[in-house]
Amino acid sequence: MNVENIKFRGKRKDNGEWVYGDLIHYDNNDIRILEPNQRLRDIEEASYEVIPETVGRYMGKKEEGDEEIYEGDILGEGDEVFAVVLYDNKLKKFGLLYPDYSEISRDIVPDMYYYWRYRNWGVIGNIYDNPELLRGNNQ
Repeated sequence: MNVENIKFRGKRKDNGEWVYGDLIHYDNNDIRILEPNQRLRDIEEASYEVIPETVGRYMGKKEEGDEEIYEGDILGEGDEVFAVVLYDNKLKKFGLLYPDYSEISRDIVPDMYYYWRYRNWGVIGNIYDNPELLRGNNQ
């Protein structure tokens, strides 16, 4: 992954909107996202405090429609869920969580991007804005 591709998204604490950019951790456990191409000296004006649970890393790939793919995105076709994108901090790689009846099983796929593109999967939502997609698959 190129350095320019290492970026994050998170939902703002003040209004719930998504912001994208560099991740900043403070000693008091606050997490902020700094907008792209901003200088650190402008951090207060160009960054937003985000909800920690919503922070996801950019995969460095885009789907066919040029939409960036992040950790927490739900992959599928129509309203059928096939997998959720995850980032494994221990293995330092992206992987997929597959819905498996009532549980989600874990499978790290070496070349995940090409694996799901071959199957025509796309981003149909994310686990924060569209949790009902995951519940619907397990009924």
